[in-house]
Amino acid sequence: MTNSWRQVFTELTNFIAEHPEIEIEEARVIIPENTRLEFNRLFRAVRAAFINEKFPGFLAAAKPLSQSFVKAEQEVGKLLDLEGVSIPDRLNWFLRDPVDGLVRELWILLFELLKRRIDIATFEKKGSERIGLIFDLFYEAGYGSWMELSLVDLLESKKLLKVSVLTAGTEFGHVEGEAVLLFNRPVPPPQESKQLSFCRGLAHTSFTVPDFIVYSGKVGRYVAARAEIRQATWNAANASENREWYPLVNYQAIFEPGYALLYVDDGPEEISLVLDVDKVCRPDLIIEFRGQEDWYVKEGLTKVKLRHDILNPKLGTYIVSRQPLPEQASAELVEGIHILTVDFDTTKLVPIVDALTDLDPG
Repeated sequence: MTNSWRQVFTELTNFIAEHPEIEIEEARVIIPENTRLEFNRLFRAVRAAFINEKFPGFLAAAKPLSQSFVKAEQEVGKLLDLEGVSIPDRLNWFLRDPVDGLVRELWILLFELLKRRIDIATFEKKGSERIGLIFDLFYEAGYGSWMELSLVDLLESKKLLKVSVLTAGTEFGHVEGEAVLLFNRPVPPPQESKQLSFCRGLAHTSFTVPDFIVYSGKVGRYVAARAEIRQATWNAANASENREWYPLVNYQAIFEPGYALLYVDDGPEEISLVLDVDKVCRPDLIIEFRGQEDWYVKEGLTKVKLRHDILNPKLGTYIVSRQPLPEQASAELVEGIHILTVDFDTTKLVPIVDALTDLDPG
């Protein structure tokens, strides 16, 4: 029988009591090298036991996501001869090993318990709240990343291009002492890459650019995709004159997670910019991805329809849902919005590729 997390926590506190050289106090933590290996094992075991005991449903749901993401990553890596796929560390840990990704989120909280800043009941309450929030964020972001990778495969991609821009929190704040808000700067040209990256920086970027641009053998043109839209702070001097641009309105709807913008063009430079400080490129297609089972109960189609109206995608909006929607969802649909029940079956994404293929080049 598996020990409860409290039993494992007792093992940890007993170990600390048996080794007075370990000091875990308000102002300092000292764990000597001769005790560090066992301390770290027990410290992780406590958090893992907490996750397994309190959230077995989360782990059961995360397993197929993890397996599907890794499979898609491997297939795209072979397809494009990639050196790797980059995703943010915390999401990466979760997708590789859901338990490992979640236990890391309890590191600070468990030390607070050991320092007696909080009691066990508070640890359980705050820990449960933390894991519930983080799981939802990681699962949805992971589902979106799986979907994007699956599309790269279905598009029969031949070449990967990347647009490199400055992001807040890195070199962005150190560009020759310039102010944060700059105007009339050129977007860098797309360059061939062997690294597909979903690392999008923090809240702001110089320009919001595609996660990837690929030449699609299936479509016979270049396809760009971007999820997790970030606010840009620079004005593009070279925004394509061949694309339609809309002024930025309803910022909350634009900068929410859970959807991706897709673009198709004969030239990659035409779709190298998604958004700058005051305008957004009209998408050819929007994908609203929803991995959670109860997403429709929580939000309905209000946000989907709002973004559809604001961005007016040429080919419409496709809702990619892991679970079937209730019958009443059909009554909410408007012209141009389609529902695909996909789970982790990549073949269910084919209608999106077909729509991109049928887009009139004019």
